[in-house]
Amino acid sequence: MSWILEADVVSFFDSVDRTTLKEMLEMRLWLIIALVCGVSSLAGFALFEGSPPSTQAFINMFAGGAILVMLADTMIPEAFEHGGNLTGLVNVMGFALAVYFSLPKH
Repeated sequence: MSWILEADVVSFFDSVDRTTLKEMLEMRLWLIIALVCGVSSLAGFALFEGSPPSTQAFINMFAGGAILVMLADTMIPEAFEHGGNLTGLVNVMGFALAVYFSLPKH
């Protein structure tokens, strides 16, 4: 009985070329990454659900700033070549200034 199973496994891997196997491993890696992100998100929600609004605002501010810097790093590579590491900070400051000017004045 075990030789039938072994023959099936060997024939399966013979039929799957290296590219397909690599794609399957990459898909498994992305699935693991998605699972870790989902569990982390759930844990963060559970841990900080009852926290004060100032703590939640700080977390949102930090995450938003990190996303803006990541976008600047990814979308504006020439700016980083010419401007250096301060490019991300200047981008975030410009965004904060735009938000400030768009807020309603009382």
